[in-house]
Amino acid sequence: MAGVMKPRLFPTAAAALLIASLCPAVMAGEVRIEKEIPFLGDGRTEKMDAYLPAEDRFPGPDPVVIWIHGGGWVGGSKSAKRELNVCRTLAEHGYAAFSIDYHVADKEAGPEDAPWPRNIHDCKTALRFIRQEAARFGIDPARVAVSGGSAGAHLALCLGLTADDAELNKGGQYTDQRNDVTCIIDFYGPTEIDAKRAPRFAGKTPEETAENVRKGSPVAMVRKDSPPILVAHGTKDALCDISHSRALVAKMKELGARHEYVEVEGGPHSFDLQPKQQDLRPVVLGFLEKWMRNSK
Repeated sequence: MAGVMKPRLFPTAAAALLIASLCPAVMAGEVRIEKEIPFLGDGRTEKMDAYLPAEDRFPGPDPVVIWIHGGGWVGGSKSAKRELNVCRTLAEHGYAAFSIDYHVADKEAGPEDAPWPRNIHDCKTALRFIRQEAARFGIDPARVAVSGGSAGAHLALCLGLTADDAELNKGGQYTDQRNDVTCIIDFYGPTEIDAKRAPRFAGKTPEETAENVRKGSPVAMVRKDSPPILVAHGTKDALCDISHSRALVAKMKELGARHEYVEVEGGPHSFDLQPKQQDLRPVVLGFLEKWMRNSK
């Protein structure tokens, strides 16, 4: 469906100024950073980093944004340059940002070490851990957004769209905590698992693989009452074609689901909040302001 949908470009210059006035930036040094926080239990080396807003500027409890890194489900890091850009920017504007690592598998791994569903279980564990530790971090457990780039955006969509999936919610820890999120931010994520990506969802049987692929395809999960979703994708993405985002947006429009969409003209794969083609900070902060600041 490439070429069918016109990009939805927003906000206007006036709206961007309004967002800047509502969300005053602070000096980067005022962000409080806690690194290498364990959350997956004994024997797991993956950790999370917390970027917490300056207490004198943003008296809590703070709304939360979880950021999930990309890497094709077989690589990537919570501490990469893009992750630092996103999380520090969010913390400077009053959001407690948590960059998480999760299970990734070797590219040649078989079904016994396929990334899915261990990776989504890890993401659900992170969400529930942050809620359990709300007092420690000074955050509001009722206002949690999930976001990510590329494969991380795919996991963010899966996390946000499966709050009521009893089977997936059994995996991981802190299962007494809620699994829902307030909204979702998807940066150029795959929305349907095709043959090229299916090996990352391999099961022990063909039937199990088919079920993993079905459960791992966000375009099939979205409903009219899904959490609001912001989608951003570059028109020159050579790794995850923009047709993935266009298909998801078309489905949301068909269902009447709440969403916002921006195509970054000339944008490649894997950009942060400030690609040279377009400053996305007003878009992201405006979306969060709309759905998080007044949500309880």
